[in-house]
Amino acid sequence: MAATVESDQWFKATLPRARLNELSQRSDREALRRVAAYFVLVALCAATSIVLWLQGSWWFLAAYAIYCYLWSFSNATGHEACHYTPFKRLAFNNALLYGSAWMQNWEPVTVRYVHARHHTYTSVVGADAEYLLPNPIKRRDLANLVLGSNHFWNYNKELIQLSLKRPNETIREAVPAEDIHRSTRNARIFLLSYAAILASCFVLSTPLPFVILMLPRIIGEPMHGILRALQHGALETEVADHRLTTRSMYVSRPLQWLYWNMNFHIEHHMYPMVPFHALPAMHEEIKDQLPAPTRGVRAGMAEIVHTMRAQRVDPSYRLPNRIPAPTTAPTATAAAATAVFPQVAVLDASEGADAGGGLQANTLCALDDVALGDVVAVEHQGTTYAICRTTNGEVYAVDDTCTHHSARLSEGVLIGCEIECPMHQGRFDVTSGEATRRPARKPLSTYPVEVVADQIRLRSPHN
Repeated sequence: MAATVESDQWFKATLPRARLNELSQRSDREALRRVAAYFVLVALCAATSIVLWLQGSWWFLAAYAIYCYLWSFSNATGHEACHYTPFKRLAFNNALLYGSAWMQNWEPVTVRYVHARHHTYTSVVGADAEYLLPNPIKRRDLANLVLGSNHFWNYNKELIQLSLKRPNETIREAVPAEDIHRSTRNARIFLLSYAAILASCFVLSTPLPFVILMLPRIIGEPMHGILRALQHGALETEVADHRLTTRSMYVSRPLQWLYWNMNFHIEHHMYPMVPFHALPAMHEEIKDQLPAPTRGVRAGMAEIVHTMRAQRVDPSYRLPNRIPAPTTAPTATAAAATAVFPQVAVLDASEGADAGGGLQANTLCALDDVALGDVVAVEHQGTTYAICRTTNGEVYAVDDTCTHHSARLSEGVLIGCEIECPMHQGRFDVTSGEATRRPARKPLSTYPVEVVADQIRLRSPHN
């Protein structure tokens, strides 16, 4: 029997594989348009605030409030960049992450690794460092999360600890030792830049640099603190079903735009390799398999407050299960047609051997079972292979389990000659097995294959 893969325990909505591949495509044009528009808005509000400050106008307060509100959504841009999904190009994704991390007082290498653990252990108390509103909910915890007081303090404390090469336990668990030096370098650069801003206030005899470049992080925090609370607050813990641990919401178009569609949060956790711009389309595809989204921020906060009050009487109280019941039990044929990650049926060696030239014992699957530019899983004699077929028709076989975490690579996407993990977006070169993108570091096992008579076969060692 093939080894158990931990990611298989999580519920996944059914969706045709071809459609998932389509939704997982990244777009430099779409991301550049969204990023440029966002930062232009931030810059315009900053310029307006500066002019009104210099004029001594009370209108400064209104312009500055909008500016701080917009600044808070650098949390959303940085979050998306953690997944490498906004852009096709790695350099663009990293630039967005580092810029957003500077605005949010994050250390970018650390936050990417810690956020990967959040997707591995979503709402598992003690393992998910980003789960900040445990049940039963306490008013103090909710206030700290919404106001961002602990959040702001903890990130700055981590920057200082990293600059001194003294990372805390959470970081030591999440970040490989060989990457700590990068975190230390980044923390020192960020802290020096913040110190330079403060020093400029004394040199220029005005608090304006601090007000424009550092204070918005604090003032704007409650907006994103509310959204952060809504993502998982008042929902279940310790269960491998994002429909129970995570909340999706319908919100206004402007908020959805600023939030980078993260209001579809169940969809994001279920398929983190799907970029922000495709989440509304993903929602339409699978919404009948998910709880109905909460209607707005106010309704979501009402759910949290209602749960908090109910838990004072009954600490075990949880919101009612809103997972829709399946309308009918699918037939075997229907299930095979709609499964996101169907396993390819292959013969055992005892059945496949055919001295007359038919299927051989080393046959994995038919060539037509693997579409160009796609990957499928094949279990053969106790081993599960990810069979990859590039867009130019070359075929490769690698181990189906990610070496970073127990996730099934055949559920990911094939981009050129690299296969991307569906859970944490690490990548491997399928031609060599080399890990090409963090958080993946250990190489992947590869297996020589050949195509004979339109069949994909394991190549014998002597061939």
